[in-house]
Amino acid sequence: MTVDRRSFLAHGIRLAAVAAAAPVVPLARGAAFDTSTDPIAAARDEARWAPIRACYAPSTRFTNVESGYYSPASAPVLDALEHDQRRINALASWYMRREKEGEHEAVRHELARFMQVDAEEVALVRNTTEALNTVLLGLDLDVGDEIVACEQEYGSMLQVLDQRARRDGVVPIVIEQPPLDDDVDAIVAHYAAALTPRTRVLLVSHIYYLTGRILPVAAIAAMARARGVFVVCDGAHAFAHLDLRPGSLGVDAYAASLHKWLGAPLGNGVLWIRKPHIASIWPLFADADVDVRDIRKFEHYGTHPCANVHGIRTALEFHEAIGGAFKEQRLRYLKDCWAKPLQGEPRLRFNVPLTEAGSCALANVAVEDMTGREASAALLERHGVFTVGVRSGVRIAPNLWLTPSDLEPLLEGLRELARERR
Repeated sequence: MTVDRRSFLAHGIRLAAVAAAAPVVPLARGAAFDTSTDPIAAARDEARWAPIRACYAPSTRFTNVESGYYSPASAPVLDALEHDQRRINALASWYMRREKEGEHEAVRHELARFMQVDAEEVALVRNTTEALNTVLLGLDLDVGDEIVACEQEYGSMLQVLDQRARRDGVVPIVIEQPPLDDDVDAIVAHYAAALTPRTRVLLVSHIYYLTGRILPVAAIAAMARARGVFVVCDGAHAFAHLDLRPGSLGVDAYAASLHKWLGAPLGNGVLWIRKPHIASIWPLFADADVDVRDIRKFEHYGTHPCANVHGIRTALEFHEAIGGAFKEQRLRYLKDCWAKPLQGEPRLRFNVPLTEAGSCALANVAVEDMTGREASAALLERHGVFTVGVRSGVRIAPNLWLTPSDLEPLLEGLRELARERR
């Protein structure tokens, strides 16, 4: 049977309209909280968090306390993702050529609103690695110019600095992390001591990915920018984890992965650059069709799954239904449930301050005479607890689908390892 082009197109539009009207699980499933209550008290109210836990379906094969790499999306986000995949698949090239741009811009504006920045400074990318590579490789630097970073920065970023050194003659200055305390002045002074008249860029994480240590980024950035240093912030583990907005940090560029603590679909990231700097930073992928002053020049990485990008909006709605302050305190409480009882164990060493200013959900603990990988393997094999072993110890990152009782095998497993004689 032959179908003329006009009839075929009309049929496709009708199918897309049906798909767009399909019911999506309402966000009310996540139950917006009463924000008049105290977030710290609310963090301990298990009944209050039951509707949120019901929005996740974690594997029963193990207890997952490693959400630092990738946090699974909630049910509302998954439902929205499936709905959009079907809708876009029905429209196919029509969508890509006629509807994609408008929906993409809507996501950009929602993300900018949440971040408290100008939408014309927000690029939608695939992850933190891509965003930071864009900035660190795209800045014009001369031979002998210095980039300062801590040895606790993400390994891939230290490799970027090494590449710039070998290719361009840029000088990486890699410093040790500050002492493990909450003295803001001392931490700022530690970074300040590494800056010289040749320093052009400072790379600083809001939360160190290996240990979960929170840094006073706003204070560090104010110090560095006063000296004319361009400040790049790795916000991969802070975005939607801490109740802070990137626009309040005072940095020049900020990068984050939205599939971590925000719970957007896997493969979403954001890059924010202050408008005066956009024109001077080269994109990773050339795009002669976009003005050099346009933040969109950083988004030219070819055809990509658009439904993933739309999932950012639902993830933001879900996060805001919970409330950033409530989520932060709940995550910190879950960390405290396993970490605080172990502070007195002589063969355990915490590699992160367990204070409110020092850490939130993410923490790192080392077992004497065991590597991080050995301890992590023992926790999984003996107690069914999934963590990740890193060079300094075991990184542990519980999330919203867990209760204090779910963390008891982790607590007992670490206590057992601490009391073994090797």
